[in-house]
Amino acid sequence: MFEKSFIITYFIPNHIFFDYDSVFPVIKIFKQWGRISENTWVVKTLMTPKQIHDSLKPHLPKEARVFVSKIQRNAAWSNIICSNDWLNENLSIL
Repeated sequence: MFEKSFIITYFIPNHIFFDYDSVFPVIKIFKQWGRISENTWVVKTLMTPKQIHDSLKPHLPKEARVFVSKIQRNAAWSNIICSNDWLNENLSIL
């Protein structure tokens, strides 16, 4: 088996106080991770989308919107936080 790339995005409603930095250590447990935008990340793992979701959910407010999906090289982007090279190298081929 080989690791696949997944996109994680989450949103916390404005009326909820949340320290966004508190979720970063949870995402950074993945061997390969890149921050795409403020609340969007790409990670490489052997986990399933549900397993990723379930590992993040306890660290987010219950009202948080969370989306996790496999992502492949068929993608386009601009003005991302991580480097273009990192993203090109870490998107799944399959």
